[in-house]
Order: sequence, then C-alpha cells, then structure tokens
Amino acid sequence: MNDCVLWTGAVKADGYGKRKVGGVDYLAHRYAYEQAVGPIPSGMQLHHTCGERLCLNPAHMRPITVAEHAALHRRMEGLRLTDSEVAQIRQRAATETHAALAREFGVTPSYIGQLARLKWRV
Repeated sequence: MNDCVLWTGAVKADGYGKRKVGGVDYLAHRYAYEQAVGPIPSGMQLHHTCGERLCLNPAHMRPITVAEHAALHRRMEGLRLTDSEVAQIRQRAATETHAALAREFGVTPSYIGQLARLKWRV
C-alpha cells in the first residue's frame, strides 16, 4: 500500500487528525501507527515521510527523535521560502508578530524567530 490514506474526521488547528477512543484523545496518525506496527518508542515522534499530516498509512511514518524531527522541519520550511521571502520576514519581524508572519508564509512561529535572529538561512 503506497498511497496516502487520509484521515477524514476531526482535525486540530495544527493540521493533524484527532480521534477519541474509549474516552481518550489521540492523534489519528499515532493511533493508526500503533494499531498497525506497535508502540512508538519512548521519546520518539512520528515523521510523515509523505509530508501529509492527515496520512494514516503506517508505511509513510517513521519514529525519529524530537531533535531529528525539528531539524527535518527546519530544512523543509527553509525549502519553501525564497530568498526574497526570507528578506521580507527579517525586515518585518521587528514590527509584526511571529505568529502573523508564520501564518502568511506557511511556516512555524519558531522558524520565523530563527530567521529574524540569524544572519544566515536555517
């Protein structure tokens, strides 16, 4: 099974599916992975290799450390921004909120903060 299997239920503000099982809230992709593969190792997060947060296909997920996940997201976010957009962000970050800029440019507020503080691209 190579295609994404997309969650069609409730979705959190961050774009991940959510579900309730036996009165307990779960992220839909984590629940699907644990049902198909088994427990996610302690201290690990699931990375969607397909890039689709609503994907439930366990073949599209792999457990990685929090640090690895953060590094992957920084690289992926950096690839989405042009040099012109990075320059705009750096200029506007002094007068606009990181949250507003993150929404506009489709990245996280923490990434906006990193771009604003650093001279090079993260």
